[in-house]
Amino acid sequence: QNYLDELTPAFTPLLAIKEASRCLLCHDAPCSQACPAQTDPGKFIRSIFDPARDEPILLRPGDSVRVQVAP
Repeated sequence: QNYLDELTPAFTPLLAIKEASRCLLCHDAPCSQACPAQTDPGKFIRSIFDPARDEPILLRPGDSVRVQVAP
């Protein structure tokens, strides 16, 4: 079994933006506390809307986004 088998199907850039728009960008976001990778989901989501704001981590033409949903 490949470690990538547990990943959800890739999001297209348009779908990633649509899903990110549902985020409330909470000050004390529960997703940040629950993230098993101890990343900052809010920072990631803000970069979807404005890739130049932080390090551009996605949304180049032709990219897809792979997201593993935190429990």
